[in-house]
Amino acid sequence: SRKGGRKSPNNNNRGKKGRQEQQNNQQQEEKISTALQLLQSFHHRPPVSPNYHNNNTNDEKDIHDNATTLNEIPMTRMALVGPNASKRSHANDVDINCPFVACRYTNETLNENKNDNDKEQQQQQQSLLEGEDPYNPVGDNIESQELVVQYGNCALDCLQSYIDALTEQGRMDDTRLGKHFFQTWRQACLGIASSTDDNPSDENEEDENENDQDNRSKTPPPGRKKRKRGGVSPTPRTTRATTPPPLPSTAETSTTKKPSSATKDNHQNQQKLGSLSLHNCAIAERTINAMLDAKIGQHLAVLDVTGMQNMGDALLGRLLAKCSQLQRLSIKNCRRLSPKFLKKIVKHCASTLEVLDVGGCVNMPPDTIIDAVENLPNLLDLNASGLGWTNEDMHSLCEAKDNWKGLGLGFSFATTSEGFRTALSMTGHSLTRLAIPFCEGAVDNALLGYLGKALPHVAVLDIRGNGNVNSLTAWFDGRAAARISSKRTRTTVDGDGNYNDQEERHDTSSHPSSNSSEVEEELFVLARYSGINNNSIEETKRIHPLYASKFVCILDGEGSGGGIRR
Repeated sequence: SRKGGRKSPNNNNRGKKGRQEQQNNQQQEEKISTALQLLQSFHHRPPVSPNYHNNNTNDEKDIHDNATTLNEIPMTRMALVGPNASKRSHANDVDINCPFVACRYTNETLNENKNDNDKEQQQQQQSLLEGEDPYNPVGDNIESQELVVQYGNCALDCLQSYIDALTEQGRMDDTRLGKHFFQTWRQACLGIASSTDDNPSDENEEDENENDQDNRSKTPPPGRKKRKRGGVSPTPRTTRATTPPPLPSTAETSTTKKPSSATKDNHQNQQKLGSLSLHNCAIAERTINAMLDAKIGQHLAVLDVTGMQNMGDALLGRLLAKCSQLQRLSIKNCRRLSPKFLKKIVKHCASTLEVLDVGGCVNMPPDTIIDAVENLPNLLDLNASGLGWTNEDMHSLCEAKDNWKGLGLGFSFATTSEGFRTALSMTGHSLTRLAIPFCEGAVDNALLGYLGKALPHVAVLDIRGNGNVNSLTAWFDGRAAARISSKRTRTTVDGDGNYNDQEERHDTSSHPSSNSSEVEEELFVLARYSGINNNSIEETKRIHPLYASKFVCILDGEGSGGGIRR
């Protein structure tokens, strides 16, 4: 088209085609794929144990037989360890905390699903943490319980298996997991259907509300009427002009302000939690930005970023700032993180964090760990292996907090046997899980005998790489000595001159086997690369046939998940 002329029809056609293409693209984006629809249907189906098809119990059969619709047919949870697992276990990853996102699938969850299939996922998973014995919350039948993702459901299991498959095949990079994936993860955590329109961020909503309030408080100036060249003259002034409706005052708008959708989500879904494992994933800034855009931080209860060599303090700190309900965090072998990141943990997760794994973070010396522990009041489980602990450091750690339930102080070559005795004896009333691998100069049979007596609640023990340990008989000898010391007899003489033996109990509250009915004690031991062999294990069971009836010792690269007691 030339100057002063009309536009050519080609330009109009191009504009129409462009608009049509944009509309078609938007419609395609709004369409939900079949796979996503199938994933959303998992929210309505009751979950059952992973060994449902192999060993159907009466309760599980009742769920399947009483199902009248597709949403009532049970769906099996995906196991993390064992023959039904989607990911193979590696010997290098075996420790008492692996898999970090796992928990035991107990019968209480199945009973809740049988009574009410429409209960929220948080109420279903709450039974996993309940138990009569505070030192063994998952019960006695550990071997029959499968490991599943904590705070999970069948939809989250499917998404987690996708991440594990990419990592295992070596195809995981910073471009694999985008915003759409984490939005699907968030919807699976909430148990809702996907929506095509994303809620705006909190900051944008607050800015829009403030701008609307300012614009309403000010009366807009009257608009000018433009006269067209060569057109009809405007209407005369005698015509009645339409007056705009009265605007509300600033006070009224402030009182009738509509709450933002994000505020409603935070209030209604603050208990909707989930677990995410990015174990050994090669991700960087792009994936972290996608997680922030999808707003999954407020729903993360368990986060595992073990082995991320590309993560620095600033990048991972941005995600941590949004994790307001984080309970367990693993930054194991994240070698680029510094003590500055510990300050961010204290700043954002001090009121909720219960378990922390910083093993292999070589830039975090023990004194910085102790400073962080003093500011984390709810922290009960700490794995800090490979940081160069000394006797003084261990004493300061146990002095700063004496109610530890789990401790990992492995690869401490500067420690001695006396240092372990002095430090660990402070936590004998509460410690249930202990990892002291590859401490060859300190751990021997004599130390195990002392710890067996001083730590009566320990059910999980990691002594790998300690060549001076060649038998666990001393451990059970210490347990027997603790029972004998807790039960003493006192001889008295009555008025007739008869001698009576009365049994006195001492410190029965600190020992789980003070009653005669509770003689059998569970003990799971990782003893690879130690001096223990099959002959010494059989000898221990012969010497203590009753006490060691539930004694399990792993001498090879197996044992993944055996130390999980949640």
